[in-house]
Amino acid sequence: MISESVGINAKGNMTFGNADCVELAKQYGTPLYVFDEVHIRKNCREFKASIDEFYGGNGMAMFASKAFSCKEIYRIINKCGIGADSVSLGEMFTAKSVKFPFNKLVLHGNNKTYEELLFAVKNNVGFIVIDSYIEAGENTQSFAYDIDVTNLKSNLKGDQLVTVVVAAPTGLAS
Repeated sequence: MISESVGINAKGNMTFGNADCVELAKQYGTPLYVFDEVHIRKNCREFKASIDEFYGGNGMAMFASKAFSCKEIYRIINKCGIGADSVSLGEMFTAKSVKFPFNKLVLHGNNKTYEELLFAVKNNVGFIVIDSYIEAGENTQSFAYDIDVTNLKSNLKGDQLVTVVVAAPTGLAS
C-alpha cells in the first residue's frame, strides 16, 4: 500500500482521501495535485506527539515547506502545533500572509540571499540555520552591518529568539 489515503472504489477507480480520482480529473482537469488533509493532520499530530512523549516537549516537529508551500498548509500545520522549515523568501512571505507564527519558522537552505536573511531577522524568525562556515562568513557578515545590531541582540535575548545554528559541513563534523 502506498498510503492509507489511497484506495479503489466500487467503480474500480483509484481514490485518494475517499475522493474518486477520475471524477476529480473530470471536474478540475489534469495534471492535478491532490492532498489528503485528514492524513496530513494525522501525521502532524503523530510527529508532535512523539516529540512530546520522547523528548518531554523539548523540540518541535517541522513541516518542510518546500514540499508544499501554500497558505492553507501553513494554516493546517499551525493548528496542529508544529513549525515549518522554510528555504526561500516566497515561503516565508506565504507563511506571513496567513499570520503563521514566525517563532515556529526556520530559515534553512544553502543559498540564502541577503534579502531572505534580512526578512527573516526583521520578522523574528525562530531560527536561521547556517549550513557552512563559508555561508556564515559571507552572508551573515554582509547583512549584519546593514541592520540594527542592537535590535538583533535584543531579539536574541527576548521571547522571539533569532538564533543562528551553525551546522558543520560534510567532513568537518567531529
